[in-house]
Parts: sequence; structure tokens; C-alpha cells
Amino acid sequence: MQADVNVWMIDYREVSAGPRECYLAAVFNLPAVGKCTALFVRKIIELSEVDVPEEVMHVIGFSLGGQLASQISKNLKPIKLPRITGLDPALPLFYSTHLNRRLSRNDADFVDVIHTNALIQGQLAPCGDVDFYVNGGLAQPGCHNSSNPIGCDHHMAPAYFAESIRSVTGFWSWPCPSTFEYFSGKCPRQGDHELMGECVNHSARGQYVLYTNSKPPYAQGDWKR
Repeated sequence: MQADVNVWMIDYREVSAGPRECYLAAVFNLPAVGKCTALFVRKIIELSEVDVPEEVMHVIGFSLGGQLASQISKNLKPIKLPRITGLDPALPLFYSTHLNRRLSRNDADFVDVIHTNALIQGQLAPCGDVDFYVNGGLAQPGCHNSSNPIGCDHHMAPAYFAESIRSVTGFWSWPCPSTFEYFSGKCPRQGDHELMGECVNHSARGQYVLYTNSKPPYAQGDWKR
């Protein structure tokens, strides 16, 4: 897929960078970052020449950035974002919707989430309208030989999404009600199939699983063919 788009990246490392001990401060500063980013997004919408500018806005966030997307949504009201993509949204200190604002399907008209390191650095619980648990969502093939397997698993979420933008093969998934059933062998490839990534079907709902290759290209294509 190729399109004529503008891409903005929010650099908030001054309030989030540092050793792991600084993660608490990064989470504490997230609402302020969300408020400032929402002001920026609102101004883009105001200056846009598109008739309904908010309909062409897509917010993508990885890890803590996935939780930042929720803060942006909160501060944009009454404008509602058309789409948020959460790439393995951060788990630490985001255990419920009440204890720090966690990404949820209510944050945009459509929220799709890719899980790659659930229960460790990423969320296990469904966060979107559709949640994709890649290789079960806990660990990724090819990362076990890494010097930092957990970090590798977590960072595969943006790698998969990036590949999906131009992938001809595609990341095709099948429904599975839980990771427990997946690892219990109760989620064979059957039922509806949905495409994960940039070209996801905005009508997709529920939880899905899929396999990937251990090295690029990661996509295995449509298992129904």
C-alpha cells in the first residue's frame, strides 16, 4: 500500500528517556504529553483543507506511546479520532482503566491492537475493537537468540506493522477467544480471516491470532489459500 500522507512523530524523550528506574516519571509525565500533543493535532485539523479533516487522522503508538494515544484522545474531545493503532501497548502501571488511563476501544472510532510481548512489557487484555495476538502474543520467533529476547519480542510489534504497509503477502489471522486456548491447541486455523496491520478491515471485531516467519519478510500470507 502506498499513499500521499504526512507523518508526524512526537519526540518526548526529555520527559521519558533514561534508565528503567525513570519509567515511573515517564508514566507520570504522560498526561502532560498527551495534552500538548492533542493541541498540536487539533491545530492540524483546524488548518487542514479536507472537508472532514479528523477523518484522515491516524494515531499510532508503540509501548508507552500506545497509552499516550489514549491521553491524546481524552484531550481532543469533542473531536473523536477515526483510528488508533496500539503496538504492544505498555503493561507496567497500566493494569486497569482506572489506574492511569489505559488504551481502550472507546478512544477512537476504530482501535486495532497488535500484541507481541503480553504479560511482560505489553498488555494481555484486549484493548481495541480488534486485537491481534501474534504467535500467541507472548514471544516472537527469532527473538530467543537475541541478547535481549524480551526487548526483541516487544519491538516486533512496530516491525510487523511497518512491513504490513507494503506487504503483498499480508498478515492474515484467524479468531481465537484467548491466549490460553491458543496455547492449549484449541485455536486451529479456521473461521473468518482478518488482515492485521495498515490495511486492517475497520469492521473487524474480537481477538485473532496468527503466525509469522522468524525473519523478514515476516508475513506468511493468507492461510485460506
